[in-house]
Amino acid sequence: IVIGAFALIVIFVFLFRLITNMSERSVRILTLALFAFIILAFAGILIFFSYISPTKDSHIMLDESVYLAQHPDQVFTADSFYTDYYEIYGNTYFFVFLIRGFISFLNIFGISGYQLALYILNCIMLCLGILFAFMAAKRVLGIRQACFLLLLFAINPVYYGMAIWPYSSSFSIPFMT
Repeated sequence: IVIGAFALIVIFVFLFRLITNMSERSVRILTLALFAFIILAFAGILIFFSYISPTKDSHIMLDESVYLAQHPDQVFTADSFYTDYYEIYGNTYFFVFLIRGFISFLNIFGISGYQLALYILNCIMLCLGILFAFMAAKRVLGIRQACFLLLLFAINPVYYGMAIWPYSSSFSIPFMT
């Protein structure tokens, strides 16, 4: 573990020095390449891992949203199946109704692949968060530091894992940057 951590530090220092010594044009090209890598990585995750169904919180939210979209006359009541969950995690009420609206929108066009559509929307929200953070860093710190930030996003495995975990935490990322 210590050797691996040391190797990562050496790689990061090398990459940051490489970016520091690049020309402005090369930094812009690298920025585009990193954005392309991130988008392709999300696409690959959707292609190879979209069969995975979310569990726990994400599943509860999706299940309730689909039910409410298919039964528009239903509302949350004290005897709803997930009432105990929503009493503990009240922040997901709005998210359930947001996803209910998205699923109702899909129903208008006859799209029934809710899970994949939600994964795609989740990836779009994550990419928007990256774009907004990049734009803010570029405006405040300049293109070189924004490229450093983009590199950190590109190599962050947790961010890619969030692609198949649609939940309020990933959908709120564009609004937090």
